[in-house]
Amino acid sequence: VSTQSTWGKQIFAVVSTIGRQYKVTEGDVLQVPFMEAPIDSEIRLERVHLVGTPIWTAIGTPFIDNAVVKAIVEGHQRSRKILIFKKKRKSTTELWKGRRTPITMLRILEIKYEPENEDGTIYDDMKKKESKLARYQQYFDTNEKVVKERVP
Repeated sequence: VSTQSTWGKQIFAVVSTIGRQYKVTEGDVLQVPFMEAPIDSEIRLERVHLVGTPIWTAIGTPFIDNAVVKAIVEGHQRSRKILIFKKKRKSTTELWKGRRTPITMLRILEIKYEPENEDGTIYDDMKKKESKLARYQQYFDTNEKVVKERVP
């Protein structure tokens, strides 16, 4: 399945890393909790819950077996400061605390997904739907006003 759909929108995926889920497309930059990985190393996120385009969607139970999201580690930073304020009423007791948690910056390079039937063959419906939508897009991209014409 190509990562570029016929409408110009990219394929997207929902992945989970370290207990959080993120919706990603190619080229996105994510801030995830700190991961022990060297800078400029490529990592594979294999816990993919959902893969889709504007045409089709594949949902895992809970994960999709044939889907992989490749990302590169761009750096390690500390997040913006989170302030905690505690106050006791009817007294002058106030307490300010703050923390900055370490985070890792990931850039999504590629989303790979190969759907398979139970017999091991690749789905042909998705390719048929994409080619049909390409014809519709070509039909609607013309600047001429079309009245009462039908797409084959």
